[in-house]
Amino acid sequence: MKKKIEIYYDGDCPFCTQFVLLSKLKKEYEVSINNLRNVPDKVKEFKEKLYDVNEGMVVIFDNEVYFGHKAVYLMTKLSDKNLNQPLSLKSRKYSFKNTIRKVIKLLT
Repeated sequence: MKKKIEIYYDGDCPFCTQFVLLSKLKKEYEVSINNLRNVPDKVKEFKEKLYDVNEGMVVIFDNEVYFGHKAVYLMTKLSDKNLNQPLSLKSRKYSFKNTIRKVIKLLT
């Protein structure tokens, strides 16, 4: 059985939309893609938890909430088949610049 991952993104954000559409996550996970413009109840829920959905996407994976660049980083790590190390958002190797480079590589 595939692990489930929920993605909430701003449908008006071209970067978010393209990243989600081209993501390789569907091969390995049960992916639920949700345009926040169509689920106002989730917008309210996320705002109550202090996530400004106008500033980044939300990803729920293994009952953990990842927001903004951490959500993008998580999706990049999960979609990288060549990665054989445990997922760690606190790794010394983590940098936003490297994450963006990986995202651009995935999109091209």
